[in-house]
Amino acid sequence: MCENRYKTENKEFIEQAFQKLYKRGWLAGLAPSTITEADIAKFEQKHQIKLSELFKTYLMSYQFQPIQCSLAGIMIAGIICTNNEAKDIKLATLEWYWIENISELSDALNCFRKEAREWDIPKEKYKNLVPFGYMDGWYCLDLNQINQNIETQKNDSPVVLLRYGDNWTDFLDKEGFLHGEEVAPSFRTMLEWYFCGSLEKEYEKLNHVTVNYEFYQSWLHQIFKVVDLDENRNLFEGKSK
Repeated sequence: MCENRYKTENKEFIEQAFQKLYKRGWLAGLAPSTITEADIAKFEQKHQIKLSELFKTYLMSYQFQPIQCSLAGIMIAGIICTNNEAKDIKLATLEWYWIENISELSDALNCFRKEAREWDIPKEKYKNLVPFGYMDGWYCLDLNQINQNIETQKNDSPVVLLRYGDNWTDFLDKEGFLHGEEVAPSFRTMLEWYFCGSLEKEYEKLNHVTVNYEFYQSWLHQIFKVVDLDENRNLFEGKSK
């Protein structure tokens, strides 16, 4: 009974998160994912890992239909918390991988593992990390730290960052497992920040601004050379054919 309840809660949360992302202007539409439980089972067996239940629900929910995208995914800006105790919140952006089928997640995972091998870290010590996005480094689920707390976030995992240019061996624990800098206590939290905009009202009060899609786009144009909107639409249409 509990397992079914949590699956339902995960599905409802993911549904709401994508709907909010769409309503907030980041998506051109919502299309059902073609990834199945069988696809995920084969992926887990191939790579010798066990994904968190929330992430599996995320993979099987929707495909991104972005208004603006990059070569690997969709760039989404949001308000994040960098220090829970001090409640430091700031603007941030993340390239979420555009995963149309499970092989694309395998490709991302293989690229990450190739970089981990360059640090002479044994496979058994980094296979706990699964990337889902990139910005100045790899954003990964840390499956070695899956939260099994039944009362809070059952079967979710922290999100860690392994930055480009950092010494990855600095993030090995006493047993030699690779982790990274924790940037969010759970994948659910990342979705709340980036998809749901959970910290936007607080940011507005602190900075006396109105946070909406246009606000984010203005900020992104200041820090990136954003691809032209029509070019992005053409890219999306070409990928969809």
